Parts: sequence; C-alpha cells; structure tokens
Amino acid sequence: MDEEFSYLIGEVFAAAAIVSYLGPFTGQYRKKVVDNLKKDLRDLGIPFSPDTKGIDEVLCEPIEVQNWRICGLPSDNFSITNATIVTSSLKRPLMIDPQ
Repeated sequence: MDEEFSYLIGEVFAAAAIVSYLGPFTGQYRKKVVDNLKKDLRDLGIPFSPDTKGIDEVLCEPIEVQNWRICGLPSDNFSITNATIVTSSLKRPLMIDPQ
C-alpha cells in the first residue's frame, strides 16, 4: 500500500492529463502521448507505477466498468477510456468514438 501511495502524484497527473486533453484523439495517438508523458515524468523524477495502470483503474471502480459492459459498452480499451473521460469530466468533453 505504501508503494502504491508513493506513485499517487504521477498516476493522478497522468489521469488528469488524459481526461483534460486526449478525448478527441485516436487510441494510437493517445498511447503515443501517454508514452511521452511517462518519459517526461521519469525525466522530472516524478514517481509513477512501473506497471502503469489504465485511466479506468485510476479513476473508476472495477464494478463501475463492469456495469458499463453489462449495459452494452464494448470491452475494448478505447471505449472504456472514453467512458471514463465522460464520467470524470465536469463539463461535456469533446469525444470521437467510432462505435
């Protein structure tokens, strides 16, 4: 638990960046940006989990994701990330979801 707590700043920073900026982009572009973000965090000495969790694991409970799947949300990572962004945003986010 202490080890996971030490990664809190980096994990929350990455999740906030994804929610704030990556909604309108494709899954490939999001992955590229997140990879660059992890490199920047490492360069700045900001701790984050070496097995970086997905945004849904940081901002949502697993039961919430399971309920989305039961209600018909596709189980691919892009759709789950989009649902997480929508439910974590205070305003309506700009989203592009081909499904």
